[in-house]
Amino acid sequence: MLVDLHVHTNRYSACGRSTPDEMAATAAALGYDAIVLTEHHAVWSAEDAAVLERRYPGLRVFRGVEVTSSAGDDYLLYGGDLNGRPYEAGADERAIVERARAQGSVVVLAHPYRYRDAAPAIVEEGLVDGVEVLSNNILVVNQGRASDLAARAGAFATAATDAHHVDTLGLYGIRLQEGVADEEGLADALRRRAFELYVDAERVAASNAEVAKHVSEARDLIAQGYDDRTIRERVPGMHNIVIQGLRRGVDVRRAT
Repeated sequence: MLVDLHVHTNRYSACGRSTPDEMAATAAALGYDAIVLTEHHAVWSAEDAAVLERRYPGLRVFRGVEVTSSAGDDYLLYGGDLNGRPYEAGADERAIVERARAQGSVVVLAHPYRYRDAAPAIVEEGLVDGVEVLSNNILVVNQGRASDLAARAGAFATAATDAHHVDTLGLYGIRLQEGVADEEGLADALRRRAFELYVDAERVAASNAEVAKHVSEARDLIAQGYDDRTIRERVPGMHNIVIQGLRRGVDVRRAT
């Protein structure tokens, strides 16, 4: 069962650029068996997720949430009781994990080292279940560090697209050893580490090649003082993580 653990839409995520139907239809066409809607600080209702799922037979639509801590790190929560009061942005990381544990959720650190050159203390202390090590928002420069972090923390490693638009679906995911029917089954499979990481190496290579064709153009716009949004709109293949990497002068390839 091929699952994308980290998907956003424009329904609840301000940074989402594709509709729920566009994301679901594309995921199904790419061969995913399930997606997890991990909107920022918003949990889909079970009813709305079921309505979306019914429109795409063969694709399961699970619910999760992405929560940003006061340090700026992002945590993905799977399973447990996500239907209580909303998670507010900027909460203390320990408070996020304690609440997640109390409600029975699995906690995964999303795209480590994306925003700062350090890992959250709670991850180093082994208080997080998993660490995302492959994602559209994890460049080659940080992929090895993310894997090392997961190993040091005794956490499982995950792969997911973190897609905000249909053009970044399909590159990453996990393949479960057996099918699951709901969020609790997914959370249990994660806890048992009953999955393998999935990478579409051909599509990742194609994505990297497309970026490489336009790096010079993007660098010229950076030198001229254009902001990330303008560069993204003007230059093919440019996403925020790539533009930010170019500004820092690092390798902007996505990892395999």
